[in-house]
Amino acid sequence: MAASRLMALACEQVCDDKILCMHGGLSPELSSLDQIKRVVRPTDVPDTGLLCDLLWSDPEKEISGWGENDRGVSFTFGPDVVQGFLRKHGLDLVCRAHQVVEDGYEFFARRSLVTLFSAPNYCGEFDNAGAIMTVDEAMCCAFQILRPLNRMERCRMREDPSASWHPRRPAAHWRQPCALDVVSL
Repeated sequence: MAASRLMALACEQVCDDKILCMHGGLSPELSSLDQIKRVVRPTDVPDTGLLCDLLWSDPEKEISGWGENDRGVSFTFGPDVVQGFLRKHGLDLVCRAHQVVEDGYEFFARRSLVTLFSAPNYCGEFDNAGAIMTVDEAMCCAFQILRPLNRMERCRMREDPSASWHPRRPAAHWRQPCALDVVSL
């Protein structure tokens, strides 16, 4: 049942006509934001095409334009693609998820795109932090960091699952945003 609910969610959302939020990334087939609105949901995700790219494409610092994706699905795109897309559509930022990043968030293309990953210690295999982005009325973005558990804490959680994070625990599980964690658009 949860999978069918996920298949019904929108592929993207535009916040205040300035920030495009999505799971994956951009597509070489995307020429208008109206194309995204016309994607019929719920649906299965195809192996190629616009919906596949919106969910699975990734930024790549080392390329210009479009490239092959090591995941074996969709594409990678360079900083030039992001900046051209934002100019064309009058947007300031692409916010995406879908990729483990060490600090919970990572900028790309001169802060034109940010990857957020909200799951610290992803699958118990990574030492990544998680992050949550908030945007205020002035379009200033701030990031709250969910610190990863250290090795001893992970072992303790495996032995006693009730020791897992709880929303009412002290704020020690959060790192307060520092000056670099606030971005004005």
